[in-house]
Amino acid sequence: MISFINSEILQAKKEHAHCSMDMTPQWHELDTSNRFDSKWVIAGTLSIKKRMVHTLRIESMTLAWHGPEITNLKCSLFKMPYEKIDTFATDENLISQGTWSKKYQRIHLKFTTPEYINDPVAFYGLVMTFDTATEQLLKQGYFEMVPDSLPDQLQKSVQGSPLKLSFIER
Repeated sequence: MISFINSEILQAKKEHAHCSMDMTPQWHELDTSNRFDSKWVIAGTLSIKKRMVHTLRIESMTLAWHGPEITNLKCSLFKMPYEKIDTFATDENLISQGTWSKKYQRIHLKFTTPEYINDPVAFYGLVMTFDTATEQLLKQGYFEMVPDSLPDQLQKSVQGSPLKLSFIER
């Protein structure tokens, strides 16, 4: 089991007059049967809170890796309906199959269709699939949200004090 260091790197909340984002680490294995050569893990949750009347539109987001080089990483983003918080990783909730850039060490999550946030709060789950060697690398660094990959309203909420997600063990 992984325990998290209680620090600014692991949980960050960025406020702006109209929007805020939270990114919280998880480490919840979705398949513990060990039938596969890889792990399927809820790596983190993302919540977007909006305090504006108009709809917030998101088409993509990018997370930059800061740590040892990772060769391959599969990542998906799912909408987490509030009433199904434990069973969200389904095809109907899939928003993006992320693309890992080995060269730039980034996950680019281009949404299948733009996500329109009308509710005051929207929840998302970041699911990663990786092998044992990559698991060890993930425990030595962190992901950081790339502000330029977000809509203007959310860029303002993460600039100056970035959102970071880490799985560093104690």
